[in-house]
Amino acid sequence: LAYFYAMQSSYQGQLDGIRAGAIAQYKALPEEERTTANKIAIARSAYSTAVSLESGCDAQIAELSDRLRGALKREGMSPAIADQIVSYYVSAKNAQKAAYLSQYKKYLS
Repeated sequence: LAYFYAMQSSYQGQLDGIRAGAIAQYKALPEEERTTANKIAIARSAYSTAVSLESGCDAQIAELSDRLRGALKREGMSPAIADQIVSYYVSAKNAQKAAYLSQYKKYLS
């Protein structure tokens, strides 16, 4: 479980970095280039990067849960904890995604 929490923290930091980078990129533009079109282009690029990151994280969670299920089964234990980890991950991911999308919508306003 420690690996799961470390991975969650790492990905959260990367998402925060993507957000901060997008904001910094926009603010670094000369005033005359701070247009809605450029703002949207930067936001889309950041979103694309975040989606790629999500895919990688999804794959790591799937691998982690499969390994955990296998280890639990070898020990004759219920694999329910692996299912709980995946359920927690999906819930946390969906909540975080909604929060980031809300921030991006505000950013684009």
